[in-house]
Amino acid sequence: MSKILNTCRLEVKAFEEYELNYYFAILQDNNINADFIEAKEKFKEVLTSDKYYAITLKLTKKVIGYIYVNKKNKGSYEVGYLMSSAYQNSGYATEALDAVATSLQEEGADSIIGNFKKENVKQFALLSSLNIFSLKDLTKIYAFSKE
Repeated sequence: MSKILNTCRLEVKAFEEYELNYYFAILQDNNINADFIEAKEKFKEVLTSDKYYAITLKLTKKVIGYIYVNKKNKGSYEVGYLMSSAYQNSGYATEALDAVATSLQEEGADSIIGNFKKENVKQFALLSSLNIFSLKDLTKIYAFSKE
């Protein structure tokens, strides 16, 4: 998946260099001890990888989260996400993940794996609620990490 996905309110796309501060703000929002120097180094990988996608509000062009997509083997993808707390519980993550899952299915995916920490019940519940009407043939597999 390397294209721009448009939804009603969002654009899901590759990160751009000027979006480092958004990326760090999302990390810091989810971990107050996030280190800017480490985030800047990680962001270099994010920019060159085809695994990270910025979740951007169409109206303001603000990055409010990101999605990680990793091809595991033929037809199987691992998907995860991180959202800024100010934009949680408003359907943005569901909207973005639905777009990603639909795109992956169009590219031949037959399963999506969500690998979450046990305490991240919201992420597990969200991935399990992907639009089952448009993803009839897609198998969703969930695994919990001990970390």
